[in-house]
Amino acid sequence: MHPARQHPIGEFLKANDIQYESVELTSEDGLKLAGWYTPPKNGTVILVAHGHAAARPEDIYALFASHGYGVLAWDFRAHGDSEGDFTSLGYYEVLDVKAALDYALAAGEVPWERLR
Repeated sequence: MHPARQHPIGEFLKANDIQYESVELTSEDGLKLAGWYTPPKNGTVILVAHGHAAARPEDIYALFASHGYGVLAWDFRAHGDSEGDFTSLGYYEVLDVKAALDYALAAGEVPWERLR
């Protein structure tokens, strides 16, 4: 499947004074995924995924970030500004979710040991 690409630009986040940085995630099969990241103020990071034929949801991102949560949102493969020519509707996208989780874990801003 080849969804039409929507390209998020962060306009809503900027208008609502949400600080974020553009990040690049790499899936295990080598695709570069475009994303945004806001560090947490409360020790919690939320991964924000979008649906088919969509892109990073700025309104949901802003909601979480405005309440002190860290937020990581990315465009799945073949969506938005990420690499990829097709979507598998979940089969390969699990690698994209893993890349997001790996990024959040590596950021070192959440006390993950409390989850054990």
